[in-house]
Amino acid sequence: MNASAEGTPRPKREVEWLGVVSLTLGLLRFALQLPLVGTIIGFVSGIVALVRIKKSRGALVGKVPAVSGVILAFLILVRFSLVLTVSSARESARRATCVANEQKMFRAIQLYADEHDGKYPNSPNELRAYLTREYDLVCPMEPDIKKDSYILVCDTNSPNGVMIRESGNRHFGGSNVAYADGRIVWESAHPTHDRVVRYFRLLFLPECLLDLAGD
Repeated sequence: MNASAEGTPRPKREVEWLGVVSLTLGLLRFALQLPLVGTIIGFVSGIVALVRIKKSRGALVGKVPAVSGVILAFLILVRFSLVLTVSSARESARRATCVANEQKMFRAIQLYADEHDGKYPNSPNELRAYLTREYDLVCPMEPDIKKDSYILVCDTNSPNGVMIRESGNRHFGGSNVAYADGRIVWESAHPTHDRVVRYFRLLFLPECLLDLAGD
């Protein structure tokens, strides 16, 4: 019996390579700031590896790297979600400041028109005397404070006439527009296109190239 037992070959055990892939992608994300899509692939690979190891009944090994890869990927995804949430909240606050600027400019335009026999200003610079701060003419997302952040249209022919428009799309790919009836609305020229581009950047660009505050 001893000879027979010694002669029985042990079943060959193979390493589940998906678990190694999961751990490797997680480590590379930390070390090289790889795109988020790599972390998602690593998370899925780790889950698949654990399922395959469990079903193999000992034929596959590599549970430790698979579990480590899943935990690492989960932590990366949680961190990224928190950073994205904080950045979005910061951008929302900046957009609110921009809306407040346009509200002040809207009132300043009315005061200007009252003092100039119904004539409206041609540029934001003509409103400086009616504003308390110089920064009321600058969008908080505009890096160059010397540039005009807003364009005066002053179309009062209808309630839907545009009074003030931003000079660029600075807020989530859109801009704030003030209308003659007092409404200030965020608008995007290409909403579907901007959304697709934003998600593409989040997934496929390295984190070092992402400007989350501006996305």
